[in-house]
Amino acid sequence: MCQKKNMPEVKQYVAFDSAFHSNLPPVAYTYPLPREIIKKFAYRKYGFHGLSYLDVMQKTADWLKTPAEKLKMIICHLGTGGSSVAAIRHGCSIDTSMGYSPLTGLIMSTRCGDIDPMLTIYLMAAYGYRPDYLLDMLEKKSGLFGLSGFSSDIRDIIDKKEEKQAKLAFDMYIHRLKEYLGSYLAVLGSIDALVFTDDIGVQNWLVREKVCENMAWGGILLDQRRNRNASNDKITGLNMTKSRVKILSVPNDEERVICMESLRLIRKSS
Repeated sequence: MCQKKNMPEVKQYVAFDSAFHSNLPPVAYTYPLPREIIKKFAYRKYGFHGLSYLDVMQKTADWLKTPAEKLKMIICHLGTGGSSVAAIRHGCSIDTSMGYSPLTGLIMSTRCGDIDPMLTIYLMAAYGYRPDYLLDMLEKKSGLFGLSGFSSDIRDIIDKKEEKQAKLAFDMYIHRLKEYLGSYLAVLGSIDALVFTDDIGVQNWLVREKVCENMAWGGILLDQRRNRNASNDKITGLNMTKSRVKILSVPNDEERVICMESLRLIRKSS
């Protein structure tokens, strides 16, 4: 508001991280709650990391020399903070792992991901835990940090994965990611590309290797040598030649998407 007051001639716009998921079908965005509750509070799956998905989807289409409108892909946005997965068909998000909030879905560095909601209700009702404490616990003390007991950094956990809790944390991280990968493969029927992005997705070859392990049934065949030697700062193909699915590591750039959209709006208004 201050900027608008001081520089009224400067055009402004807002980029929403959930906008990419605005066209989710009702079967994906609707929560199975009473209709009056959904209507009153506008509860639905909104999804997040949309700017990253848009950027990576466009880069993947360019790299494959095929319009995004003709591709089906699963993108794994694996960050050191939040992580999510999106199923994308013909340029549109048709499902994603985060929902009304960024707490749901994958196991993350400090966020819990999917859990039984009764766990927190029981802690409040039976033991008197306050909502603010539970929110802090679910956001900042769970996930890899809660499971391992010593770090939220997956690199630290990999370094100590011979220890029981570190191994459990790593194995659960991979297990949950494979669950979503498998379910989105079923929803899409088949995919043209499996893409890994953001810090963990681009920089951690072991996560990619374990996620792609035993996935030949879905057309996913990872080339271990190419995967382990992948660059952190450019798009890299990771699949075997005979793999039906292209496997890519794609660095993301959300600021690029914001910039390109602002240029489009400027041209439109001029």
